[in-house]
Amino acid sequence: MIDAHTHVFPDEIINNPAEYFSLDSEFELLYSKPGTRIDNGDQLISSMRSSEISRSIACGFGWASNDLCVFGNNAIINLVNREPDKIIGFGTVSFAESFDDGLAEIHRLSEQGIRGIGEIRADKQGFFNITDKEYTALAQTLIENKLILLLHVSEPVGHQYPGKEGARLELIEALLIKLKGVNVILAHGGGGLPFYSYMPEVREYLDKVWFDTAAFPFLYEDDILKGLISAVGAEKILFGSDFPLISQEKVISYIEASDINKDDKRRIFCDNLNHLLENNTFVG
Repeated sequence: MIDAHTHVFPDEIINNPAEYFSLDSEFELLYSKPGTRIDNGDQLISSMRSSEISRSIACGFGWASNDLCVFGNNAIINLVNREPDKIIGFGTVSFAESFDDGLAEIHRLSEQGIRGIGEIRADKQGFFNITDKEYTALAQTLIENKLILLLHVSEPVGHQYPGKEGARLELIEALLIKLKGVNVILAHGGGGLPFYSYMPEVREYLDKVWFDTAAFPFLYEDDILKGLISAVGAEKILFGSDFPLISQEKVISYIEASDINKDDKRRIFCDNLNHLLENNTFVG
């Protein structure tokens, strides 16, 4: 099994999270509730071992400050260097303060062997506010460096929870169109976007888009997987947990309990992400 969506933090943040709450309101919103876990790479490896997960994508947090993104990215780079067979690194960048600084960080991440950018909170990190010329430069950089883009998306209806606001579907749609040609993973099932794929104009820009199952037990009944398979095909769905906000074991059990066939479960747990990674390898 390969987990397409986990988060790890530097020890400095784990040991003193309150210091960082004052630096980023979104981080405070998501992680200040008592009992909310903030884990490092060692804790992820331990969870993988107990869950029998062979590899995980370790993501950074969607900091509004690019300096904080760099700080978190360095921890992920170190983890990848230490556990190259277990960890696939994704770093985050912010354009909220400077597009050039964010783009420079993408180049640095690629040079360090990082495979993707995410989980991006596009509203907080300035991805909705750059120029058309900058969108073109971003798309070219991601494509040329064979980097996958993981975007946070939330559904426009249903119960409220911290972090639900911001990533509206119409804005995500505009971003996908501007970044056409980039391989994109939409977190949390794409906020319902797969069900609009029955519109031909929507299906047209989903050819390089995948959807992960991060936090699904908090969001949907397990029949959602049958609906997603009907809408976009089993080959477009990736097992993702959102560790440590939700345990890897919980999402594995959720998928196993779903009334979908064994072959589709294998695709979701392993084959689809393997295929995406193998076909998105940079050859310099």
